[in-house]
Amino acid sequence: MGPSPVRDPGEPERMGFGACFFLSYAHTPQIYPNNRGPDYWVQEFFHDLCNELVSLDPRWATAGVPGFMDHSIPGGAVWPRRLAEQLATCRVFMPLYSRAYFSSKFCGTEWAIFRERQMAHVAETGLPNEAIIPVLWQPIHHHELPGSTRMVQLASLGDSPLYLERGLFELIRLNREREYLSVVIRLAELINDTARKAAPPPGPLAEFDDSRRLFPEHPDSAAPGRRIHITVAAHDRWSAPDGREHGYYGEQPEDWNPYYPESGVPLLARAEDVARELGYVPTSRADAADEDGDGPGILLVDPWMAEGAVAADACAGPTGTARPGSGP
Repeated sequence: MGPSPVRDPGEPERMGFGACFFLSYAHTPQIYPNNRGPDYWVQEFFHDLCNELVSLDPRWATAGVPGFMDHSIPGGAVWPRRLAEQLATCRVFMPLYSRAYFSSKFCGTEWAIFRERQMAHVAETGLPNEAIIPVLWQPIHHHELPGSTRMVQLASLGDSPLYLERGLFELIRLNREREYLSVVIRLAELINDTARKAAPPPGPLAEFDDSRRLFPEHPDSAAPGRRIHITVAAHDRWSAPDGREHGYYGEQPEDWNPYYPESGVPLLARAEDVARELGYVPTSRADAADEDGDGPGILLVDPWMAEGAVAADACAGPTGTARPGSGP
């Protein structure tokens, strides 16, 4: 069976898309000019991944190299504008996780620009968008990730646990013929599928230098007035009304997920993510009232808190179509 016809990569101009994926990574200074520095291995990985994508579907090479990384910016090009163009049109955003990555303001800006496209798509369709595919380049603990990035899932790629234990930077240098290639193959398959089915529509050209960034974060610098309290008024799985699919609910009201089964992320977590991106410190627990600051509040209401026909009517769109999470 041939490749899926969805969003044919052989027609990037007609579709308005650019690269299949945008590789976002932290540059590492090269100490010895005639030696292979850390960025050499990033380029090797980029080339291997592009080759694997083309082997899956040759049409990815129709417009040139399938992916984009900033070493390919032509000499003399205005690099902030070129980066903004690529971020406005790429299908998938792929950050290389490392401590250096989350210390880079440029990487934080790249992520924020692509995230704006995702949020616009969510606002327009009401559906989650998961076109960010992180790669573990060097080991980093989950608690070290900025709060605005923790909801993005890190896929377990390949057939060996070494990738999640040691990171791809070590595998590409020491285990190139087995675990490393297995990760690249699985990653290419994931990008190929995501680029066809989940890419947010191309967005406007952002001013790279003026765009906000998601990280580095400085939690202590947030003023009390920038706090925002989020309250969830929803059922839990024990109190869900008869006939309502229990998959929308969890152990507590904060687990309410109106986008089930398309996404496993509760609505509260998504709202907290948006608040952080806008520079707020979200609070949502019972002890939040004891914290200083009187910032604004948001109430997330499950229409099924009402009963009977009122709830059903509240979940119906203007044309009678169900809103996200209003299914049986």
